[in-house]
Amino acid sequence: MSYLVIAWPGERPVWLSDLKRAAPEDWAIALRADGLTVAHGGPCPPPVRAIAGGVLIGDLHERAGAVTPIALRPAREMAELLCATAWGGYVAVLGNGPGGSWSVLRCPSGELDALAWRFGEALLIADDLPAWLGRWLPPGLGVDWGRLGAILADPAMASGELALSRVQAIAPGELWSVRDGARPIWRPAHVARRRESGGGQAEERLRAVVDEVVGAQAGTRTVIELSGGLDSAIVASALKGRDVVAVNYYSRELGADERPFAREIARRLGLELIEIEKPPPAFDLAALEERATGARPALNALDFEHDRDMARRCRELGADVLMTGQGGDHLFFQAPSALIAADALPGAIRPALLAVLARRTGRSAWSILREALGARVGAPGIKARPQHLSPAAWDGARAAGVHPWLADAAGLPPAKALQVACLAAALSLNGASRRGTAARLRHPLLSQPVMEACLPLAVVQLTAGGHDRALARAAFAERLPASVIARQGKGRLTSHYGRLIASGLADLRPLLLEGRLAAEGLLDRQALEQMLTVEQLAWRGGYGAIMTSAALELWVRSWEARTARNTGP
Repeated sequence: MSYLVIAWPGERPVWLSDLKRAAPEDWAIALRADGLTVAHGGPCPPPVRAIAGGVLIGDLHERAGAVTPIALRPAREMAELLCATAWGGYVAVLGNGPGGSWSVLRCPSGELDALAWRFGEALLIADDLPAWLGRWLPPGLGVDWGRLGAILADPAMASGELALSRVQAIAPGELWSVRDGARPIWRPAHVARRRESGGGQAEERLRAVVDEVVGAQAGTRTVIELSGGLDSAIVASALKGRDVVAVNYYSRELGADERPFAREIARRLGLELIEIEKPPPAFDLAALEERATGARPALNALDFEHDRDMARRCRELGADVLMTGQGGDHLFFQAPSALIAADALPGAIRPALLAVLARRTGRSAWSILREALGARVGAPGIKARPQHLSPAAWDGARAAGVHPWLADAAGLPPAKALQVACLAAALSLNGASRRGTAARLRHPLLSQPVMEACLPLAVVQLTAGGHDRALARAAFAERLPASVIARQGKGRLTSHYGRLIASGLADLRPLLLEGRLAAEGLLDRQALEQMLTVEQLAWRGGYGAIMTSAALELWVRSWEARTARNTGP
């Protein structure tokens, strides 16, 4: 947790002094205004400043040529102006006029979380729900099993509604108030419907916006996770000339050593490169349990080896910002999907496009065309029930609705809808982690300006006819080594993670087979028992589902223990 806003109508709550005393020693009051107090603290406390009619927590960057509004306006108009004239990782608390009513806007990138709940007459807003808030959390707070089942079925839902009752999670780009509920101000589907032409300026615009965002987000000393792939190389290229250290993690397993590419990138850009061999896989249940206390399941910390080591490296290197290239696969469109052909129908589809997609997917051109036609007429393939999920939980998850970012995605071309769904899933990358407390964790390619540069472009344009991230490759070709621009494959750590889970089966089997998720009927015990064997791990995998289930099981146990202790004010 990094910030807490307390807003109230009328008289100042008598319990505010008790709340201040309960806060950790590294917390302080950042701002006081009529009917509102903001506190912040922790390892990376966000900046806090007053704005017209309210307060803004986090980082705000004005767009070139735009001026952030300073005159008091209605909350919705203020929210629209903020999204149009600025970007960043922020939460804005905006006044609704006389009477002490407030609205909350969460930035479109989702970098900073926003959770809201009523406590008596007051409204509390924070990015997490730490234990020291115990008596000021809402009465009746508890696990919402329906929402938890939806996360088990689709982990992308973890960044949507909270799997806790009595607390409102505000979606990125959403304005919320007690009176009016949630109102979307910015959503990827809105931007995608602008349908700009790629033209000859798309590459130039993309370079300019990446440079702008990376430059604004860079720290005094920045660490960049340089995998050796295209996306992190693009971010690194925009850091050239700054105080930067590049870090590459590798494994000696087949296909998991990308050091030759990372070295070429570092040489080309003049970056210091630290190479770190991943240790032999050893499952650590305590490391997962340690991160299971937040308001949301810590799906951004499932690779606890990497999370722990990266946090330590940031502290040792004196870095205040940690950057990644994550999100580029989705935004620049890496997926070799037949839906690209569906977007091209009926006028722009060509035999060459079908041939490219057939080669990339290992299928026939006819099967690509058949799937594309089916997607265009509204007949997509039926999604299968995940093996580990019970039939009842699967039915409940499908009835639970969709992620807020997908609520108005109907009518988008199929590949563009896939792109939006992938971006919704990527919001979990902003979740709690050790490395995110050691330094400010930034994903520049998931920022609002970069999303707005790519979403209006047709997927056929982004891929130049079905190719992997073709527009991005062309845009940065002059900055990066030719081998990286031409590279089509990616490093794979599948074997490493499989052996990691195999080393932990003695812990994982009782955790999941005898746990709360199974007891509540969300997990299929028989299917899980088959999955949690060395033979099945080697043959069928399922590593992501197993690790997500373990994280959710630990999260449930943590919250059930906490709510049992919460006796209220």
